[in-house]
This record gives sequence, structure tokens and C-alpha cells, in this order.
Amino acid sequence: MMIINAMRMAQDYQFQCKIFWPITDQSRPEVRNPEEIFSQDFIARHFIDHDTFKIQSHQFASFETLLQEKSQNQLADFMDQHAGVIIDNTSRSRYVMPWEQPAHVATRIAQVFREIDWHETITQSINSILDALGPQSPTAYHIRRGDITNAQTVASNKLWPTKYFPREFYEAHLADHTERGGGKILIFTDEPREVAKLQSVSDLAMEIDDIVDRDQLSWCQYDFLSLFAMSLCQPIYGPSGSGFSETAAVIGNTGVLDISKELAPELRNTALDTLVDRLESTPENFFSDADIGQNFPFAYAHLSQKNAGQRGADIIRSYLDRGMDRAYAYQMLSAHHLANAQFEQAVALLEEARAQKNVTDLTMAAVQLNTALAYDQRGDSTRAADLVAKSFWLHPKSRQVEAPVIELINRGELNDQNFYPIDRNLSRPANIRTPTGKMKGIAFPVDPIVRDWKLLLGKRVGQKFMRPEFINLREARVLQNFKKSSTNPAVMSIRGLYDLERGNFARAEQLHHKALSKDPDQPIYWKRYSDALFKQDGKQEAAINAMETAVEKSGAQICYVALLAHYYAQNKQRDRSNTLWRQHLHKATPYPEINYLAAQHLSWDPEGHDLAAKHMDIVLGHSHETKRFLNVASHLFYRIGQPARSLSILEEIEAMGALNPITTERLASLRAELT
Repeated sequence: MMIINAMRMAQDYQFQCKIFWPITDQSRPEVRNPEEIFSQDFIARHFIDHDTFKIQSHQFASFETLLQEKSQNQLADFMDQHAGVIIDNTSRSRYVMPWEQPAHVATRIAQVFREIDWHETITQSINSILDALGPQSPTAYHIRRGDITNAQTVASNKLWPTKYFPREFYEAHLADHTERGGGKILIFTDEPREVAKLQSVSDLAMEIDDIVDRDQLSWCQYDFLSLFAMSLCQPIYGPSGSGFSETAAVIGNTGVLDISKELAPELRNTALDTLVDRLESTPENFFSDADIGQNFPFAYAHLSQKNAGQRGADIIRSYLDRGMDRAYAYQMLSAHHLANAQFEQAVALLEEARAQKNVTDLTMAAVQLNTALAYDQRGDSTRAADLVAKSFWLHPKSRQVEAPVIELINRGELNDQNFYPIDRNLSRPANIRTPTGKMKGIAFPVDPIVRDWKLLLGKRVGQKFMRPEFINLREARVLQNFKKSSTNPAVMSIRGLYDLERGNFARAEQLHHKALSKDPDQPIYWKRYSDALFKQDGKQEAAINAMETAVEKSGAQICYVALLAHYYAQNKQRDRSNTLWRQHLHKATPYPEINYLAAQHLSWDPEGHDLAAKHMDIVLGHSHETKRFLNVASHLFYRIGQPARSLSILEEIEAMGALNPITTERLASLRAELT
């Protein structure tokens, strides 16, 4: 799209259009050879090499800057002041200037695309496609399968309800389309068997392979011609967020429709009835367990609307009993047990999920949370609190876990003995929304808990969480109820926390110092002050002193102790670190990550090997043995002189199909060593 956008603007405003096409080792095969797509004359006119781009790009403005111009006259002035403008490949849509009409730009984009000089093979194939399709625009089905239904991929272990739609939807639409005398249907999919299934429904169904000879085309050419053929279709039924179908729609001046929403209600219901029957009686209609599992949400929702949710749950249960290992099946079944007060089944399912090697952290967090709520319904608040805390540890950014955390803290079930410390001064009286209704209590933000204690949480925060714009947004939300409280030490401290997250360590230090001058008895302020100091060169000893004060003020609460032990080790004071662990580790049982951190530290101390093994076993008991912990555990047990245990863990990873080149080499080496 960047090429079409650039060419359209260049033609409409009499600018030059130059194209830099970077090719690296990471480039996908279908984009490595532009000379297979464009004519030599086109490449000579428009393409520039890397060295030319490197020299000229420093003189160019960004397109985002250009978009700030409000009139065509300003555009001319802008271009006079700059050597050029860079349009990058981040957009799949049309670029429209403020004074332009979107409909006109849409027409021009389609026109510019049609006028490009293509490679001779592409031109011949385009003519073949146009001849085969005739004057009437075909309809496109973009059916996404690929890694979603390949049981060996990570993607297949989660649900994709906006990208995967049941084949039954397409069958129902195709049969109705054929009965009404519709035109050709072009099918675009990464699963050829879907084409055969639909062609058995109607002779109108076809694919681009019926028109062009795939063996005579390069991968790059075939991919482009598929895009071109889809651009001729109106409408295009495809998954949301697909760059392929969205680009085809833009250059074809059409749109992408969601077949699940466009299908007439009676056809949709009939299709879902067929889906349910097939799931129950003819699983051979599907290509894999991963293919079957993607249909569960559609079938379960459909049956629930008929007050037959138990039938949907029974379908899921039947596949688990046959050996299906899709993580989301446990999550769906757990939610059903909770909603239907099936306590015994909920508890049993949690233990079953823990034994599965393919269950993800997100799924385990959800299953634990559902089971926690089931325990709470039965009045066992202690067990509920423990499972909610474990859910938060596994996936602290999950929105589903926030409300139970807030409710249980308000009820006193989560506290400093089994959860992460919070600043109760940064709270306000409120009616708390809980999973079971509302209660009077205090409302407080959860985001600072994640930021304060992310070293002690199981799920590592992603790049988005640490982006300045996201940090700013979260800070604004936290402070929206404290706009007139700038001198409140809780407000000063929380601002310091967000400054620390942005990397403004000196300002964070100043704010925490001010907060402590007003309220020196809050351990969380001393902890944040320590964090800000430790990030700055030459202030590590001061940081440790501050963390020691936090430990003292907290009554040696284990989270503060763990950070102090970690800082000791980071500051090359391992003896002090290990001593601290030995003194306080008995309090760490509710905190898997603290056990994990302690086990790693103690494994380097010959006198700490027994403790390291004990607490790594605690971690493995809590963690449903995810790959992150298994890899570390294998190293740890080898380091403390237990090579047989190390080997058994590597063999467990092998059984999961999760070995990489490094662990494969370690496995072979250990087997040789122990033979």
C-alpha cells in the first residue's frame, strides 16, 4: 500500500515517486524479488538502492508531519522546504489529505494500481484472470486457517474468533448464493482442503489455481496474483485485521465483510445446527483437533442461546476425554462449571489442567480464577484468595482478575501475608463492582501493583506496557481522582513510580524523597525510593539502605525482603543475600516467583543447594511446569549436583515438543554423560 499511496500523491500533486525496497535475511520469500512483479522499465524509473536511500532519507520529513498541513497551498510550501517525504509500510489503508475527498482518493488508488507496469508474466496472468472471471465481479471468501489449525504451532493453542469462522458458514452462504443465481466465488485460503469441501457444495466455487498455472509462477508472483484476483471481488468476506484482504479491498475500492455478521439469521442458525451435529457425530469432517477446537465458541454460544449450554460443555468434555490438548478447552469448560455452580467439576478440572503440558499461563490463570470464584461461592475464602493470588501472579495484566483482587483485598482475604503490598492511601471510598454484585469499600488502581512488583510476577510485561504513551495513559487514569491532591504523599509517590517507568530516575528520586518527608513510615515509598536510586550510577549503597528501611518498616514482609536480597546479589553482596533468604524464606510459600528467585540465588551457594532444590520444587508445583520454569530448573538441578533430575526435566521438555537447538544439545550431552 505504501507504493500505491506514494504513486497516487506523486501523480496528483506532480511530485516524483521513488521506491526503496529493502531486502534482508528476515524478508519473507514472497517479497524478496520485486523484479518478478514489476517491469524493468518501472524499476528503472522508480527504484533506488540502499546507499541512495541512506543518503537522502535523512533529508526527508515523515508523512505524519505532512498530514498536519491543512490546505493544498500549505502542501506546496511544505514540499519546497523539504527534500521529500517518506511513506513507510505501516499502513494498509488509503492516505487522505485533510482537503481531499475520501471517495475520490479511493477511486484514484484503484486507478493507479491498475496502471502500474507489471512484469510480462504478471501481465499475461492478469489477462488470464480477467478473461476467466468475465465482466461480473466475483465474490471472495478469504478463509484463514494455516497456523491456527496446525496443532504444532503456538497460534493454534488460543482461540481466534474474529479470524476463524466455521466452514458451515461458508457452506450455507455458498448454497444460498448458488440458489439465488449468484456469480463465481473465488476462494483464498492457506488450507487447500477447504476449497475441495466447498467445491462439493457448488460448481461456482473456484480458486486462482483454476486459472493460472502455479508451477509456472514464483512464490512472489503467485502471492501477488492472488492479491490482484481478490481485488477484483465484490464483496470480500474475510477475517478482521488481515493485511492481505484489507489491502485487496483498498486497491479494489471495496470493503471486507464479516461472514458471521452478514449471514442471514436463519442461515446462520442452520449452519450452527450443522456444526453442532458434526462435532457430536462426525469429527472426521474436521482436519485436526486444532481445527475442531476453533469451533467450540461458536457451538457453545449457539447452544447456550437455546438454554442447552450443558450440551456444548459435553461436546468439549468429550474431546478432552479423547485426548485433545488445546488449552482454551479447559478455560471454556471452567467458565461453564462456574456459571452453572458445578463445584466438584470445577475443582477436578483445575487439577486436570495442571497436568497438561500444553496449557498456557493465560489459560491457567483463567482456570484458577474460575475455580477461585467457585470456592468463594462455597464459602471457602481462604482457598479462593490463594487461587486469585496465583492467577494474578500468572497473568497480572488480565482484566478478569482485577475485580476479584480488589474485592478480596477489601474483604481482608488478600493481604500482606499472601499478596503484594499496596498503598492504601491511594484509594477512595466506592461501591466496588465484584463478580457477584457490588459492595461498599475502597477502590484502588491495580496497574501500580504490577509496576511495583513486576520482578516478583510470573508474566513478564510486554513492550506495550513499557511504552511512554501507555505509561502516560495509565498514570492519568490512576490520578484522575486525585487532581486536587498534588501535595498528598501518596500522589507524589505514585508520580515517582511512573517517572521511574519512563526512565526519569532523578525526578522519581525527588518525588519519592518528598513523599517520605511527609510520610516516612510507608514501606512502599521507601521501596520505590530504593528502586529509583538503584537505577542511577553510584547510588547503589543508598538504594540498599532505603530498601533495608522498607524491610524494617514493613515488619520484614517477604516481598520487600526478596527485593532487598535481590539488590544485595546485584551489588555483589551474595553472602548477605543468601543469609537473608535463609532467615525469611519460610514466608515465601504463597509467592511462586519469590521461591523461583530464591532458588536461583541459593543454587550458587554450596550450602544453599538443599534449599534451592526445595524451593524450585515449590515453583514447579505452582507453575503447571511451563517451559520457562522447566528450562531454568534443568540448569539449576545440574548446577547443584543432580544431573539425573536435570535430564528428566529436559526429557519432559522433549515430550512437550518444546526443545530448541540449545536444549537439544544439552539433552544429548546429559544423556552421554549419564550413560
